[in-house]
Amino acid sequence: MPRSQRDLIGIMGVFLVAGCAGPKKVAFDYVPPPARVVYAMPATIFRVEDKRPYVIDGEKSADWVGFWRWYGIPFNVGTESRRPFADELNQALKRELGSLGFKVDTSSVLAGSEDTTLATALRTPDAGRGLAVVIEGWRANTNVNTSLEYRLRVRVVDWRGQRLAEETIDERAALPGSWIDPPSAMKKQVPAAFSNVVRRIVRENPPILHALAVA
Repeated sequence: MPRSQRDLIGIMGVFLVAGCAGPKKVAFDYVPPPARVVYAMPATIFRVEDKRPYVIDGEKSADWVGFWRWYGIPFNVGTESRRPFADELNQALKRELGSLGFKVDTSSVLAGSEDTTLATALRTPDAGRGLAVVIEGWRANTNVNTSLEYRLRVRVVDWRGQRLAEETIDERAALPGSWIDPPSAMKKQVPAAFSNVVRRIVRENPPILHALAVA
């Protein structure tokens, strides 16, 4: 085999090994901080719906959360649990509301449904008001540092189908990285950013919190 071909194969092998060594999975195990105020109210979480265009059209899988790049070559990164990212957020929200004192129920009705459809799941004595979260964007992109783009649409509805609050959480954030070990930095910084986003949905979002907590 000519030396040039051997060199090419060697280079391709280096890229392959580097790609295999990257953070193919990221853990999203949200632990809520202690609450300063406890709300002893019932609340229902509708099933978080993933409406990212690249997931809907099948370009990316439901567990996809971003890229890790080695010399510009992108490698897909998913959830460590292999569960859909929407399910990870759903579980985090259940923990978050529970830590705030809400008596949490869950509904299989998708969060992107019409308000009147959501209301049908709230017509029981212990349902309280409903929290509906739709993921419209979430993508991490790591080279040395990590850029994170996300967009979430958050609503609170009552049993009559009245929309009590609606907020859009939309940001492009630059996360700390590492020249020495970018993959490890990504696996640390992206979950930390996820935790911040979870807190922004209710705990640090006065209109949403008020709509859920005030009867």
